Amino acid sequence: MTVYEAGIMRNGLLLVFREYYSTSSVDQDLKSALFSALEIATRSTFGDRLDIIQLKTLSIIYYKSPKNEGKFVAYAICDRDTDFKLMKEILHKILDTFLEEYAENLDSPIRTYYDGFRNKIDSFFKDLSEKPDERAKSLFG
Repeated sequence: MTVYEAGIMRNGLLLVFREYYSTSSVDQDLKSALFSALEIATRSTFGDRLDIIQLKTLSIIYYKSPKNEGKFVAYAICDRDTDFKLMKEILHKILDTFLEEYAENLDSPIRTYYDGFRNKIDSFFKDLSEKPDERAKSLFG
């Protein structure tokens, strides 16, 4: 179970993200626009929320805030075999922490304002941001 990338979006705009391993050369803003479009299309077409997109080797997992009319979304791009429930719990904690920490200024249009949160994202994922062979190497030298 490896996390390749994680981030937080507000109304489809990427606020903060952490990339551990590149999954594509696509611009982050284009990626977040695609994620947002898929979420909106799922809601308007099927009347349901988007929780996970599974590709051949990757999963994109979402957690949407029940507060703030759901305009905040945390996501993670992971291995396809990632434990979905565990990742949803982690994303829930990440988003709740973000919303608490920036409660006074959640509408800041300046992305760099949120850069300090990258280390918090790291702390939630711990060794999940390492590939299995890297984890084994750090354990056994």
